[in-house]
Amino acid sequence: MTSRPKVPQNLPSAIFVTGTDTGVGKTYFAKLLATYLRGQGFKVAIQKWIQSGKPEDHPGCSVYKFKTPASPHLAAEIEGKTISADKIKRAFRAAAEKNDYVIVEGTGGALVPYSHRKLVIDIVKELKLPVIIVAQNKLGVINHTLLTIEALKRRKIKILGVVYNQPPEGQKVQLTQAARRAKTSQIEKLIQKDNPRVIEQLSGIPSFMRQLNQKNN
Repeated sequence: MTSRPKVPQNLPSAIFVTGTDTGVGKTYFAKLLATYLRGQGFKVAIQKWIQSGKPEDHPGCSVYKFKTPASPHLAAEIEGKTISADKIKRAFRAAAEKNDYVIVEGTGGALVPYSHRKLVIDIVKELKLPVIIVAQNKLGVINHTLLTIEALKRRKIKILGVVYNQPPEGQKVQLTQAARRAKTSQIEKLIQKDNPRVIEQLSGIPSFMRQLNQKNN
């Protein structure tokens, strides 16, 4: 089951999608948002600047593709390549000229390096892209999401909102020993209901979508 994207008013023409971790649903959300916008008649491009591991699994265009399933800086080093921020920015601007919207999916979390000195989020800041955060709605996500928000705010990067992705069906939320003594399903529901509320209260960043039971990619 998947909820329909609740697109923010005056949605920017270019968006960067980051996550609180790898495997939280960024690819799924980017594809879902693109499908919604295309259904409204817009021309939409999906980019993943740096793809490592399984490039064939991504629905968009990648500037760099690595076979090594590792952080971009390490994958590039292992495969004897250098990631150029200028090349990434040229690819982004070319896509922006040809489309109404460009959705860029990040690699892993917000502070992922593409070299030993630079982070992918540095390119986001240079391009002045607003960010959507995808977070898996489970125990521990409050800390992960607030840290991500703090890192983006510190760099003065605009945050549009947070998408809370429910763990896939059959995957249990990690619980403390005390919580396991209670009814698991009841605790899971309380955690998943409480997480977005507390994060929004503490950070001031709204949630505008919750995804249900989708793939972890």
